[in-house]
Amino acid sequence: MKNLNVPLSEIASARINQALRRYWNDQDGFSLPPMKAEEAVSEYDTERIKKLDEENPTIWKSIDPIFADRYRHLQAPVNDKHLKNLRATRALITEGINDAVDARGGGSTSGMLRAFGGAETEWILRQLYSSSAPSISKTQFTSKLRSNIFYQDSTGDPEAQRSFERAIDKFRQAEATMSDAQQATFRREILAYFE
Repeated sequence: MKNLNVPLSEIASARINQALRRYWNDQDGFSLPPMKAEEAVSEYDTERIKKLDEENPTIWKSIDPIFADRYRHLQAPVNDKHLKNLRATRALITEGINDAVDARGGGSTSGMLRAFGGAETEWILRQLYSSSAPSISKTQFTSKLRSNIFYQDSTGDPEAQRSFERAIDKFRQAEATMSDAQQATFRREILAYFE
Protein backbone atom coordinates (compact mmCIF):
# COMPACT_ATOMS: atom_id res chain seq x y z
CA MET A 1 0.00 0.00 0.00
CA LYS A 2 1.41 3.33 -1.01
CA ASN A 3 1.28 6.63 0.90
CA LEU A 4 -0.24 5.08 3.97
CA ASN A 5 0.43 7.92 6.38
CA VAL A 6 -2.62 7.10 8.50
CA PRO A 7 -2.42 3.98 10.65
CA LEU A 8 -5.07 1.42 9.76
CA SER A 9 -6.29 1.38 13.35
CA GLU A 10 -6.95 5.13 13.09
CA ILE A 11 -9.24 4.56 10.11
CA ALA A 12 -11.03 1.72 11.86
CA SER A 13 -11.34 3.83 15.03
CA ALA A 14 -12.82 6.74 13.09
CA ARG A 15 -15.38 4.39 11.58
CA ILE A 16 -16.29 2.65 14.83
CA ASN A 17 -16.67 6.05 16.51
CA GLN A 18 -19.07 7.10 13.74
CA ALA A 19 -20.95 3.82 14.19
CA LEU A 20 -21.24 4.49 17.92
CA ARG A 21 -22.57 8.01 17.31
CA ARG A 22 -25.07 6.97 14.65
CA TYR A 23 -26.05 3.35 15.30
CA TRP A 24 -25.56 2.62 19.01
CA ASN A 25 -27.83 2.69 22.03
CA ASP A 26 -26.87 1.54 25.50
CA GLN A 27 -29.89 -0.76 25.82
CA ASP A 28 -29.34 -3.01 22.77
CA GLY A 29 -26.02 -1.95 21.27
CA PHE A 30 -25.70 -1.53 17.51
CA SER A 31 -28.77 -1.12 15.32
CA LEU A 32 -27.02 -2.30 12.14
CA PRO A 33 -25.11 -5.51 11.43
CA PRO A 34 -21.35 -5.00 11.33
CA MET A 35 -20.74 -4.98 7.56
CA LYS A 36 -23.65 -2.63 6.94
CA ALA A 37 -22.53 -0.39 9.80
CA GLU A 38 -19.02 -0.07 8.39
CA GLU A 39 -20.36 0.58 4.91
CA ALA A 40 -22.75 3.24 6.22
CA VAL A 41 -20.14 5.09 8.26
CA SER A 42 -17.51 4.98 5.52
CA GLU A 43 -19.56 7.75 3.88
CA TYR A 44 -18.33 10.00 6.70
CA ASP A 45 -14.63 9.27 6.12
CA THR A 46 -12.41 12.33 6.09
CA GLU A 47 -11.00 13.49 2.78
CA ARG A 48 -7.63 12.09 3.80
CA ILE A 49 -9.13 8.63 4.42
CA LYS A 50 -11.13 8.78 1.18
CA LYS A 51 -7.92 9.57 -0.70
CA LEU A 52 -6.12 6.65 0.97
CA ASP A 53 -9.00 4.36 0.09
CA GLU A 54 -8.86 5.52 -3.53
CA GLU A 55 -5.08 5.06 -3.74
CA ASN A 56 -5.21 1.66 -1.99
CA PRO A 57 -8.30 -0.17 -3.24
CA THR A 58 -7.60 -3.24 -1.08
CA ILE A 59 -7.13 -1.29 2.15
CA TRP A 60 -10.46 -2.67 3.37
CA LYS A 61 -8.81 -6.08 3.74
CA SER A 62 -6.75 -4.58 6.56
CA ILE A 63 -9.39 -2.28 8.06
CA ASP A 64 -12.34 -4.73 8.11
CA PRO A 65 -10.87 -7.10 10.72
CA ILE A 66 -10.02 -4.21 13.05
CA PHE A 67 -13.50 -2.67 12.73
CA ALA A 68 -15.17 -6.08 13.14
CA ASP A 69 -13.15 -6.88 16.26
CA ARG A 70 -14.06 -3.56 17.89
CA TYR A 71 -17.73 -4.02 16.98
CA ARG A 72 -17.62 -7.50 18.56
CA HIS A 73 -15.96 -6.23 21.75
CA LEU A 74 -18.56 -3.49 22.17
CA GLN A 75 -21.65 -5.62 21.40
CA ALA A 76 -20.71 -8.73 23.41
CA PRO A 77 -21.16 -7.24 26.91
CA VAL A 78 -24.58 -5.88 25.93
CA ASN A 79 -25.62 -9.32 24.70
CA ASP A 80 -24.33 -10.89 27.90
CA LYS A 81 -26.70 -8.67 29.90
CA HIS A 82 -29.72 -9.83 27.89
CA LEU A 83 -28.95 -13.51 27.33
CA LYS A 84 -27.49 -15.96 29.81
CA ASN A 85 -24.85 -18.64 29.32
CA LEU A 86 -23.71 -17.47 25.89
CA ARG A 87 -20.20 -18.87 25.90
CA ALA A 88 -20.99 -22.17 24.16
CA THR A 89 -23.66 -20.70 21.87
CA ARG A 90 -21.35 -17.84 20.84
CA ALA A 91 -18.54 -20.28 20.02
CA LEU A 92 -20.84 -22.61 18.05
CA ILE A 93 -22.23 -19.77 15.93
CA THR A 94 -18.79 -18.34 15.17
CA GLU A 95 -17.37 -21.78 14.34
CA GLY A 96 -20.42 -22.55 12.19
CA ILE A 97 -19.96 -19.30 10.27
CA ASN A 98 -16.28 -20.12 9.71
CA ASP A 99 -17.14 -23.62 8.50
CA ALA A 100 -19.76 -22.19 6.13
CA VAL A 101 -17.17 -19.74 4.80
CA ASP A 102 -14.79 -22.67 4.27
CA ALA A 103 -17.51 -24.49 2.33
CA ARG A 104 -18.04 -21.38 0.21
CA GLY A 105 -14.43 -21.35 -0.92
CA GLY A 106 -11.82 -18.63 -1.30
CA GLY A 107 -12.02 -15.13 -2.68
CA SER A 108 -12.46 -11.60 -1.43
CA THR A 109 -16.05 -12.06 -0.30
CA SER A 110 -15.13 -15.15 1.72
CA GLY A 111 -12.28 -13.20 3.31
CA MET A 112 -14.69 -10.46 4.30
CA LEU A 113 -17.25 -12.97 5.65
CA ARG A 114 -14.52 -14.58 7.76
CA ALA A 115 -13.22 -11.21 9.03
CA PHE A 116 -16.70 -10.21 10.17
CA GLY A 117 -17.73 -13.65 11.52
CA GLY A 118 -17.25 -12.87 15.21
CA ALA A 119 -18.95 -9.49 14.90
CA GLU A 120 -21.80 -11.06 12.94
CA THR A 121 -22.19 -13.60 15.74
CA GLU A 122 -22.76 -10.72 18.17
CA TRP A 123 -25.28 -9.14 15.78
CA ILE A 124 -27.15 -12.46 15.59
CA LEU A 125 -27.15 -12.80 19.38
CA ARG A 126 -28.51 -9.24 19.64
CA GLN A 127 -31.37 -10.19 17.34
CA LEU A 128 -32.33 -13.11 19.61
CA TYR A 129 -33.62 -10.72 22.27
CA SER A 130 -34.68 -7.75 20.16
CA SER A 131 -36.24 -9.16 16.98
CA SER A 132 -38.50 -11.86 15.62
CA ALA A 133 -38.87 -13.70 12.34
CA PRO A 134 -41.31 -16.03 10.61
CA SER A 135 -40.68 -19.69 11.23
CA ILE A 136 -38.50 -21.61 8.79
CA SER A 137 -38.04 -25.35 9.02
CA LYS A 138 -34.64 -26.98 9.46
CA THR A 139 -35.00 -28.49 5.99
CA GLN A 140 -35.84 -25.16 4.36
CA PHE A 141 -33.00 -23.46 6.24
CA THR A 142 -30.46 -26.07 5.19
CA SER A 143 -31.62 -26.00 1.57
CA LYS A 144 -31.54 -22.20 1.34
CA LEU A 145 -28.16 -21.97 3.07
CA ARG A 146 -26.77 -24.62 0.71
CA SER A 147 -27.94 -22.58 -2.31
CA ASN A 148 -26.48 -19.38 -0.78
CA ILE A 149 -23.09 -20.96 -0.12
CA PHE A 150 -22.58 -23.23 -3.10
CA TYR A 151 -22.35 -21.27 -6.29
CA GLN A 152 -20.86 -22.17 -9.62
CA ASP A 153 -21.60 -25.84 -8.91
CA SER A 154 -19.03 -26.10 -6.11
CA THR A 155 -21.12 -28.77 -4.35
CA GLY A 156 -18.98 -31.50 -5.94
CA ASP A 157 -15.99 -30.71 -3.71
CA PRO A 158 -15.97 -33.28 -0.88
CA GLU A 159 -14.08 -30.98 1.51
CA ALA A 160 -16.59 -28.19 0.89
CA GLN A 161 -19.40 -30.64 1.63
CA ARG A 162 -17.74 -31.67 4.91
CA SER A 163 -17.31 -28.01 5.89
CA PHE A 164 -20.97 -27.34 5.11
CA GLU A 165 -22.09 -30.33 7.18
CA ARG A 166 -19.90 -29.15 10.09
CA ALA A 167 -21.50 -25.71 9.83
CA ILE A 168 -25.02 -27.18 9.89
CA ASP A 169 -24.09 -29.37 12.86
CA LYS A 170 -22.76 -26.38 14.83
CA PHE A 171 -25.78 -24.27 13.92
CA ARG A 172 -28.10 -27.04 15.15
CA GLN A 173 -26.16 -27.34 18.40
CA ALA A 174 -26.47 -23.58 18.87
CA GLU A 175 -30.20 -23.75 18.10
CA ALA A 176 -30.63 -26.34 20.86
CA THR A 177 -29.97 -23.51 23.35
CA MET A 178 -32.69 -21.29 21.82
CA SER A 179 -36.46 -21.01 21.97
CA ASP A 180 -38.46 -21.70 18.79
CA ALA A 181 -38.85 -17.95 18.19
CA GLN A 182 -35.10 -17.41 18.64
CA GLN A 183 -34.36 -20.26 16.23
CA ALA A 184 -36.44 -18.56 13.54
CA THR A 185 -34.57 -15.29 14.08
CA PHE A 186 -31.22 -17.11 14.10
CA ARG A 187 -31.99 -18.85 10.80
CA ARG A 188 -33.10 -15.58 9.18
CA GLU A 189 -29.86 -13.86 10.24
CA ILE A 190 -27.58 -16.69 9.07
CA LEU A 191 -29.31 -16.75 5.68
CA ALA A 192 -29.02 -12.96 5.38
CA TYR A 193 -25.30 -13.12 6.17
CA PHE A 194 -24.64 -15.54 3.32
CA GLU A 195 -26.91 -13.92 0.71
